[in-house]
Amino acid sequence: MSWRIIVASDDAAQGIELKKGAERVAACIEEAGKRAEVLMAKSAAEINGLLRGSGMDLVIATARLPEHPSAPASQNDAGLKLIQSIQSQTRPPPCILVSECSEHADMASSLPRCRWLEVGLNTEYDADCVALARQMNIVPSIAHSNRADFALIEIEVPDETRMSTIKCEIHVDDRANSGRAKLLGLNQKKVDELVEKSRKLSERFAKAFKSAKAYANWQTDYRALGESFYKLLDTEEFKEQYNRIKGALDARRDLNFRLRFNLGRTVFDGLWESMCKPASDPLMLEATITRRQIVDMTSFDDPPRGPVGTLNVLVIASTLDDNSRPKGPTDLLWQKVWGKCVLHSLPHIDNEVAALKAFDNSRYDVKVDVLSVADRPDSKEWSLADLVQERLTRYPNQYDVVHFAGHALFAPTKKKPTKNIRGHQRKEVLEDDRGFLVFSGVPHPEAISIATVADWLDRSSVALVYLSCCRSSASRAAAEFARRNIRTTLGFSWDLEDEKAVDFTLQFYEKLLSNELNVCSALSQARGHLHSKYRYGNPIWASPVLLAQPTYWRHVEGVLRPPLRQP
Repeated sequence: MSWRIIVASDDAAQGIELKKGAERVAACIEEAGKRAEVLMAKSAAEINGLLRGSGMDLVIATARLPEHPSAPASQNDAGLKLIQSIQSQTRPPPCILVSECSEHADMASSLPRCRWLEVGLNTEYDADCVALARQMNIVPSIAHSNRADFALIEIEVPDETRMSTIKCEIHVDDRANSGRAKLLGLNQKKVDELVEKSRKLSERFAKAFKSAKAYANWQTDYRALGESFYKLLDTEEFKEQYNRIKGALDARRDLNFRLRFNLGRTVFDGLWESMCKPASDPLMLEATITRRQIVDMTSFDDPPRGPVGTLNVLVIASTLDDNSRPKGPTDLLWQKVWGKCVLHSLPHIDNEVAALKAFDNSRYDVKVDVLSVADRPDSKEWSLADLVQERLTRYPNQYDVVHFAGHALFAPTKKKPTKNIRGHQRKEVLEDDRGFLVFSGVPHPEAISIATVADWLDRSSVALVYLSCCRSSASRAAAEFARRNIRTTLGFSWDLEDEKAVDFTLQFYEKLLSNELNVCSALSQARGHLHSKYRYGNPIWASPVLLAQPTYWRHVEGVLRPPLRQP
């Protein structure tokens, strides 16, 4: 007997999305060697007419479904009552109850074979239907999945911070337990002050190594900032969600803890990762903390499935001579901000490339290609940017990671009072909102906008861009790559001490390759290792920032899944 998936909704547009989800479930069932069909209904009565009394019927219905096709949407939740009736059978068929009512979550969990699909602004019906079907063993679990169990706290801080929210998710054995988003109601003035302190502290980093006293003062201020961020977020709502996560972590020691800040543009540059309880280590040593910029894009291509192949890494080694003057776009804004810019050489890049190439000949299943000045042809004019563009355009599905080692340029913030929609004074106007990567070249290195580099990666197989550059965690970089379907970007919060950047690169890739390509776990373990090594000597452990842009965390966890490629 084949599976019969019956879909019904009181809303036409929602019905279309649910049908797509049902078709995805049917495709997964057929991949497992069974047959499946999708049927549409318009009412509780029509669902009853299509049921066969079999355990191989799957009902996906909204709570407010009408009782009959000609009746309006039910105020008495006819869809909910129908599912309750179905679930009262001795051997009930599986059901997915679709609604926006949080009370229905507890009700669905109390029924023998029922799951709740939460309706909200960010509901992803097709992926949710498949995930819920997998929980009920309708769809087989993904073979060789590298998506480990995790507990996640999502904190959203938009530009208007009184609308800040918090929610948590716990994913264990392909089962998702999600809480409702709750308002944090953060104080706008306090958030703005902390973001401004963060910028000043990042700018001071370059001077922190000039004396032991300066560095000690910087460390003290960084901890004080982290405690201020914790105090800002330490609300009753945060305590409730955090305690729920801690309970799950105590019950499952192998559960991965993640915390993500979803941030508006004006609050993005805050050092949110610094948050720590008084007299405790920073929370980043307990949880993998990431950021996401709140932007228009909300959906990405489905994460890759199937067998895992070799991890392919493209390393772009952009070395310069001392006192290099990069060539940029021919506009007045570039000339004003960067026209007189002089860049120094980066001798550590050779060490970084050597460290990465060593993985190519190791026990790990990884292939590392390098583009650098060594590929320069015998000609008077040459640009590494042209070489990179040609490689990525010609082989869009060849690489999983792009690793850029070189200079990145981001304009400093021009402090000028302006007003937001509530009339609150904000000092946040960018003089030049673009970011640039500087590529080797003759007769001059070339500064290419990150938007242009992102275009080269559009619709490619690249899932992670690693920017081994000073201050490369700027939101402009993350947003541009995300618009081209790049899920994750790894950068740094402040100017790097060159050799310490090599240390982090080595540790990150070592942990990545030994942890089934899980980016979040690799970041957390590399950070912990360097914290133990440099706790009192260098804050390289604190600088890395992972920007995870997909709305849904399950599109982040296990993002690196290289396919089997033909030679």
